[in-house]
Amino acid sequence: MEIIFGVTGAILGLLGLVFSALAYHHNKIEAVNAFYENERNPHFINARRAVHDMSRAGYKPEEVLFLKAEDGTPLANYVSYVVLSYNQAGTLVEKRQLPIWLFETASGVGAVQHFEALKPYIIYRRENDTTDFGLPYENLVKAIKKKYPKEYKSY
Repeated sequence: MEIIFGVTGAILGLLGLVFSALAYHHNKIEAVNAFYENERNPHFINARRAVHDMSRAGYKPEEVLFLKAEDGTPLANYVSYVVLSYNQAGTLVEKRQLPIWLFETASGVGAVQHFEALKPYIIYRRENDTTDFGLPYENLVKAIKKKYPKEYKSY
């Protein structure tokens, strides 16, 4: 009888490990889907466009707080949304919930370009408001550049 309980316990333990591994894999897939869904979100698209326009216009970081995007939304809202979205992605990459290969193509180029455009604003916010503002985003960009050095030589 003890042998039956021992074997049953071992089988249930193995099943638990298998289901745990499957759940971990499923969570990674869900994180990838959520990332791509955010990339297609109209608000995120508008935010990236506003950041792109801002970088071309050459605004100073302190001006961003008082300016509005073309659609009338405060530019600081869009900038913060972009930073926070990439902060989330950076945190998930650090925790190994989001694979770095997502940033091998256009997503990585966009992340790096937006970071370079927002770097003065991020530094400004760190000095005047929050000391770790955009830190996971910065770590994400460093990880992207380290993983794909040939693609990001010019940045």
